[in-house]
Amino acid sequence: MKFIAKSLIFCLGLSIFAFANDSENLKLENECENGNIDSCHELADKFYEICTTNENLVAGEKAIKYYDKVCEADKSYGSCWQIAYIYTMFESCVKKNLEIAKKYAKISCYDENERQACLLLAITSFEDEKYKKEHFQKACEHGYEQFCKELELLK
Repeated sequence: MKFIAKSLIFCLGLSIFAFANDSENLKLENECENGNIDSCHELADKFYEICTTNENLVAGEKAIKYYDKVCEADKSYGSCWQIAYIYTMFESCVKKNLEIAKKYAKISCYDENERQACLLLAITSFEDEKYKKEHFQKACEHGYEQFCKELELLK
């Protein structure tokens, strides 16, 4: 009997926690839809945390959705880089897609001046003659010596 009572209390506690979390997320979603970029970013971070720790593709899609809203609205949050990073590193969140990752890494490297995004672009452009020199130059400017040396070889 004690076991049943403890189990019911535990389940009730989980239900209250889930409801509070859902109502908080609904509030953030409404604020985000009404243009509050901070709420969009907070939601994206929450879903990112879920997908990276629990291998949840639905949470991954939501993280991408909200990071994309922030990326389009305000480059100062680093959300474009987050999207590139997720598409490169976290198959627990989304199907790996280097083309999408490169698209957002380029935005992040050039508009957000994100060092790691410039590195990702340089790494993925070894066989891309059109952008190789440009991406190596950006990586070199951010202190990645290997790409400075590679750039010298291209001259």
